[in-house]
Amino acid sequence: MIILDLDFDDNTRLLLELLDWKTTGGTSERGFKRLCAILKGRINLPALSTAVSQLQGLTGIKCTKIHCCIDSCIAFTEEHAELDQCPCGKPRYLKDGVTPQSWFLHIPLPIRLILQYSNVERANILKKYRAEAELSNIGDIENEKILHDFWDAKLYNEFHRGRLGLFHDEHDIALHLSLDGVQVCSSSPIQQLDED
Repeated sequence: MIILDLDFDDNTRLLLELLDWKTTGGTSERGFKRLCAILKGRINLPALSTAVSQLQGLTGIKCTKIHCCIDSCIAFTEEHAELDQCPCGKPRYLKDGVTPQSWFLHIPLPIRLILQYSNVERANILKKYRAEAELSNIGDIENEKILHDFWDAKLYNEFHRGRLGLFHDEHDIALHLSLDGVQVCSSSPIQQLDED
């Protein structure tokens, strides 16, 4: 984790390291809150909002707290911004009518890209990985014998590179949506069509 040499007290630094552990380890929000509850009795952890405020103040990186459905159906933004309950029927707020049931912090994409490319080691990985992966797997792609990751797959080679003409320049990048439990498409059951 890159906390840099910023001036945090030990407890805030620990909370930030735990957040990094949560993110890199894929720990759920519920699991992370449980861990913090266990530690809170033994260690004086600051509130997450306090750590976020300190981090924003020291780095200048501003994020937005966005309310979402406790079941991750929607984010209460745009046409849903004024709703007090999700279309699924779950209330937006706890019984106090002020505290959201669930929320996440959003850092705008341009800031995320600047952060990624401002770290020299990370920037080199981002710039070279795809091109090097393609070169190292020539031959395997055609026979589909060895698939290491997305860049080896038939969909990428035939559709993204072939039909769409993407990723022919080593500077081309792709963005992947990585969401912590937020649903981006309908989860309704798949309907099978009769072949009549």
